[in-house]
Amino acid sequence: MAMSHKKSHHAKDLPAVAPTREGDLTTPSLKPQDEAKLAQLLTKLQPQRKEALVPMSAAKARRVLATPVARRTQPPIETLKALRQVLNSPANVLILDLEFYGTGAENTHVGQLAGRIFGRHEQFNYTVFQPSDMAPVQQLKFLKTTNLTYQEAIKFDLDTTMRKIQHFIQRQPIDYLLSYDNHFDLHVLNGEAQRHQWPTERCFWQQIQLIDLAAILKTDALNGKAMVSLRSLVGLLGLRRELPFHEAQNDVEYINRVLQIYALDANQNLLQ
Repeated sequence: MAMSHKKSHHAKDLPAVAPTREGDLTTPSLKPQDEAKLAQLLTKLQPQRKEALVPMSAAKARRVLATPVARRTQPPIETLKALRQVLNSPANVLILDLEFYGTGAENTHVGQLAGRIFGRHEQFNYTVFQPSDMAPVQQLKFLKTTNLTYQEAIKFDLDTTMRKIQHFIQRQPIDYLLSYDNHFDLHVLNGEAQRHQWPTERCFWQQIQLIDLAAILKTDALNGKAMVSLRSLVGLLGLRRELPFHEAQNDVEYINRVLQIYALDANQNLLQ
């Protein structure tokens, strides 16, 4: 069966070469004008070929990987309808909850950080051990709860924990950071960032679009009245409350359950 051959778009630029016999490994001879044309073509390709063959150094590769990817500015999420659209979109929504320890508003530090990507299994849960900021009784409670030695526990300081969360976010870019009443959380995080002099890329909450579920419910379901606590919200929605509240990992689980309901029907008035 005869086969037709289509000419390449660039065929006219290539010199015609006489076909060689099968098994003939000798270089085919070219006419002088063809040699000149081939040399000209190779000259044009040389810069591209040279650039493609230059390997990226390990240092440059690390810099490229560490460079934050520019994110598109997302519209603010201020209604349950907008929240439902986000929850049912391909966007990655990281549920985040923090718990604290300290002796007052100006002496409060991050004690627990937990997060989970809505609709997926990726999550983290960290308890911080920071002896320089913790009272002896707080240090002892941490050691008893975790059953760690002191030398093991000091590996769970806040700087190390924040680096781990930074790597978590770099592995799966986050589009939205969702919390329940995040005002105090952000205040403490910004204070810790200033005190520890964290680089910009570690302050992930300053680079990702924020969603405050409590604020949305206040304006869209409670007509601007006082915010309802997470414990009360879970009860009003008829959800199980078998886990202790004010534990970061447990509160993330409760927020996740609430979001599963609002993802199904955000137009329904669930807080009557």
